Amino acid sequence: MKAHHLYQVLQSEFEQNRDPVIAEGMSQYMRKLFQFYGIPSPIRVDITQKALIGFKGESIDDLNSFVELCFQGIEREWQYTAVFVLTKYKKIWDEKTVELIENCIVQKSWWDTVDLLASQCVGYYFLKYPQQIQTKINTWRHSENIWLNRTCLIFQLGYKQQTDHKLLASLIQQYAHSNEFFTQKAIGWSLRQLGKHRADIVFDIIDNTELKPLSKREALKHLKNKTLTF
Repeated sequence: MKAHHLYQVLQSEFEQNRDPVIAEGMSQYMRKLFQFYGIPSPIRVDITQKALIGFKGESIDDLNSFVELCFQGIEREWQYTAVFVLTKYKKIWDEKTVELIENCIVQKSWWDTVDLLASQCVGYYFLKYPQQIQTKINTWRHSENIWLNRTCLIFQLGYKQQTDHKLLASLIQQYAHSNEFFTQKAIGWSLRQLGKHRADIVFDIIDNTELKPLSKREALKHLKNKTLTF
């Protein structure tokens, strides 16, 4: 993968597939925060997959450069492409990759990219480098950046039985009184996901934490009629 060459190849393909009508709809859905080419996800992924066929001998430096280029792109599809390629080549990540992921989280931030980065990238990274969890999470949880806070709450969404529920409970207690919509939703989402495997822990957290109504409602969405098994 040669970052600039790959970017140019994709730029040409994205321009050829630009659709102003679809782009307007996408922009409206994202509250006019971003511009779009108007390329549906399956087509964008197919274009990217084909472009990657000719790029062998990937290096971490090329990967970093490509992701950084994508986050400079105006159209939102570039950020989606960055996350897709970053995830595709996760086997070559090194311990410093967390810095790249963090930079992506705090750039052009909105739920669409942050949630992908948190669940698909941060989640995998911490499984690969668990020694980094304490340092990074302790930094992010005290950050004034709400998207780093949200990442702390949802990076374990795919962990299932591996979820560190003590860490999650600690984070939820810290943010329980937050008035930030995306933080309240993240609390509910993380508990709802944990509830698929450990409903007892979820009920315990709810019973011992004064959650905002939104967080509690989201957490209990699929647990109201669940029978506890300890």
